[in-house]
Amino acid sequence: MYQYSNSKSISQIFGVVKEVAIAIWDEVVQWVSNKLMIWIQTDLEPNITESIQQAFIILKKVTVAMHKVVKEAWESLRKILLEAIVEFQQLESSNQWFRRLTSKTIKILDSGQPVIVKREVEEEVDWDYLPPEVRKASINFAKKNYEIDFLKVRDQEIQEMSMAN
Repeated sequence: MYQYSNSKSISQIFGVVKEVAIAIWDEVVQWVSNKLMIWIQTDLEPNITESIQQAFIILKKVTVAMHKVVKEAWESLRKILLEAIVEFQQLESSNQWFRRLTSKTIKILDSGQPVIVKREVEEEVDWDYLPPEVRKASINFAKKNYEIDFLKVRDQEIQEMSMAN
């Protein structure tokens, strides 16, 4: 077990922000298109309105392209990643939490033979860095253990992302 370093914390925060931005980007673009564009069309100069509309068209294209890259990267990873389970556990006598990632991947040996490699990584996690569903379960149901099937969650997110486009 080890303590988080500042760079690891910053990296994790950036990762969460990035995932949230990707998840809500379509909603932001849709809202701006529906609400803000009405105001722009009625109150601003026509040439400015067209420029702004073009900017949103370009943003939508970038969003679609980004979703495509994410989906392709996930599909490549899914070919070798067989299992990824994240377990959260609170120690009985304290408010300390630990996160354990257990993954199984396919590795191709030099001989060309595929083998399954299991890896476990365990680390201490501050309460603030627990996923919201883990904190909620801990508070509401006094759960001291929580498990997330990372593949199932990400597969569902990728599917939802594809349906949004």
